[in-house]
Amino acid sequence: MHQQQATMEHQNHSDHQLLFTADEVSDIVEDSVRAAMDTFERRFTELVHNKISALDANLTSLEDDLKRLKLTHDSEIDGLKKKVGELEDHIKANTKYTIHALHLANSVEQYTRKSSLQIYGLQLDREMPCKQQVAEFLSSNRLRPPIIVRPEDLDAAHILPIPTTAPNGAPPAIIVKFHARDLSYEITQVTEGYKVCDQ
Repeated sequence: MHQQQATMEHQNHSDHQLLFTADEVSDIVEDSVRAAMDTFERRFTELVHNKISALDANLTSLEDDLKRLKLTHDSEIDGLKKKVGELEDHIKANTKYTIHALHLANSVEQYTRKSSLQIYGLQLDREMPCKQQVAEFLSSNRLRPPIIVRPEDLDAAHILPIPTTAPNGAPPAIIVKFHARDLSYEITQVTEGYKVCDQ
């Protein structure tokens, strides 16, 4: 009987050693949750920090690119402004030279008119060459003494614009220049139906 009681006490003692209290389990769970939360917080913070650092790096890179683009753009604009300024200077210079050339051309033209004729009142046939009609007009009996003028004797026969003050249907004036100065001089001595242009 004593032996049986000792065996039962030993069994009860062993059963008592394997039991866990609620506090012990709660402590284990709490420690595990706390450790997991600490790990999550640390790793999540590291992740967020890394992402923010990467975004900052990208932003800095974009800002640098924008600065470079702005510098390039400003440089190109300055270059274009310089070219525009040079072109404006060239245009002004060319305009000045053109005006000077026009004055010279006008002076030369005025000088050449001194050996030319300006004919008024000649009705032109638009189907015939102007030189031919002028030659026939000058070779007609209008000149005293008569002078024979051929189309090939004429260097030029230009129809001048009709003035806005001219009557309706008035024929245009014609300016005529001769190849040979002698023929020009001979004709200018017998003026009838035309006018010597001595302006």
